Amino acid sequence: MRKLAITIMSVFMLLFGLSSPAMALPHVLFQDSHQWVASPKDLTPSGAFSWALPEIAEATAWEIIDGYPGKVDGVYTTSMTFAPEKPITRAEFAKILAVSTGLSDGRTENVPFDDVKGGDWYAPYVSTLHEHGVIRASDRGSSSFEPNQPITRLDMALWAERATVAYGVTAPEQDLSLFADASAVPTQFRSELAQSVGLGIIKGATEDGITYLYPAGTAKRVEATAMVMRALNRFNRSAPSMDTLEAAVRSGLTAYLEQGKVVGAYHKPPEQFANRYVEQNAASIRLALEPYFSPGMLSLVKDVRSEFLPYNLGGGPLVWSAMGYTVLNDLVLWGGRGLDFRNVSVVSVTPQKVLDRYAEVEVRMDLTRYFPSGIIWEQVHLFRLHLKLSNGRWLITQRTFVSEKKKGY
Repeated sequence: MRKLAITIMSVFMLLFGLSSPAMALPHVLFQDSHQWVASPKDLTPSGAFSWALPEIAEATAWEIIDGYPGKVDGVYTTSMTFAPEKPITRAEFAKILAVSTGLSDGRTENVPFDDVKGGDWYAPYVSTLHEHGVIRASDRGSSSFEPNQPITRLDMALWAERATVAYGVTAPEQDLSLFADASAVPTQFRSELAQSVGLGIIKGATEDGITYLYPAGTAKRVEATAMVMRALNRFNRSAPSMDTLEAAVRSGLTAYLEQGKVVGAYHKPPEQFANRYVEQNAASIRLALEPYFSPGMLSLVKDVRSEFLPYNLGGGPLVWSAMGYTVLNDLVLWGGRGLDFRNVSVVSVTPQKVLDRYAEVEVRMDLTRYFPSGIIWEQVHLFRLHLKLSNGRWLITQRTFVSEKKKGY
């Protein structure tokens, strides 16, 4: 299926002049092929950090961690970077871990650190993690938290392990003697770190056939992302039912399609591109989709007509802009470009991964697209939707176009 999707997409790009779009994190999920969905310029399939691409893909898909924008072009960002080698501070990692695991409740209790005040942006996260035993004053033997200092690999592995144990997830301890520098691990942390290894949170680095933990090493963003995602992927003890997820997906897509019908009445190509009703309807779309889509995705609902290259009304070849594949922009772009929303059906919602607070599903949608030139396209679309539990609601946070299987004339 993957090879078929890649082949079809390659032919599609060749025939219609699609170029690889440059999209900003976190609004697009990396594809394993890396052939048409652009990734940050400092992450490549064969680069130094290719080992972490699966974790980075998931983390950005669920808006757990973001990249750094580059040049802005419309609603898209080009030349963005992930900065995998950038050190991450203790305060930054505390926020990522607290938010991603759901341990953060926004409260700020008294914490035993002189340098953490109630008004500090990181205070709620440090407070929550301290309350759950993830961050301990005894770890450093000091009354200071040092929020702006880079976090070490040891502390990161310990915090992630403790957060996992707080969810009732454990694993057999692994023998630390497998690592050449195991003696560098302080005695009081050896058991917890052995558990972290057993959970697969920290794996060490191999050089010349020898594996090291580097416990005192300054942690990088790429390592932080990998450790958090490895921890989260063990959180499946209280996973939601598929019925709950499917209901959320179908409700969100129903609202999506209903709003598409409204837009279609006002957005007609290409003479009426300046129609003043377009932005008004974009605002109504954002309001209707608010219960289902994340703020990041909702920000993409806008009048983006200037980013689409008009097609030839005389029946010649269609000219496309690949940017039109962003899911919510399709409401505006395709409302008057041949998509009859009444002829769209959600055929299936299939789970790919279901965790406590996160889920990924593949959705099949069948649709028919009619163009003024007389061309009719019958299509089968496969989408990867990512859901995140937020305030008791499942928000659809991502969509990745996977394949277009059939075109009819």
